[in-house]
Amino acid sequence: MGVDVAMVQELSLFKNLTEGQMEKIAQLCSEKSVYSGETFFREGEPGLAVFVVLRDDVEVLFTAGGDALVCKEWVAAGDVLGVRAFFKPYKYLSSARSLTEGRLLAINAIALRELCEIDCWLAISIQERFMQAMLNRVVTLRSQT
Repeated sequence: MGVDVAMVQELSLFKNLTEGQMEKIAQLCSEKSVYSGETFFREGEPGLAVFVVLRDDVEVLFTAGGDALVCKEWVAAGDVLGVRAFFKPYKYLSSARSLTEGRLLAINAIALRELCEIDCWLAISIQERFMQAMLNRVVTLRSQT
């Protein structure tokens, strides 16, 4: 597992990290192709990965409380999905299904939490970015209802 550190360096999500921190993050990542109709995380499942969109043609369907569609959102390159995998109770609070082909960067959430336990500055930076991503998603979803 692991990706080239250059991939991590290109993402604004990690822009405040040191070179060494980015190298550690890169080791926790893998690339994932998603296909039309593929659900890549489900509400209530254990959060094993946080996803960063690498190619911006992924449309995500969010559901809550079952399989019924609640909201549809286009996500852009650099957007973060599944951040609840990083926060207790470490379960996804929605489901995400790709309606088109795309590429994701999957970050091992368990290993990321462990890394953050030993590097408090990394933890602060990651938490700030993930909290901002959650806030942005709430604002976006509310504007669509």
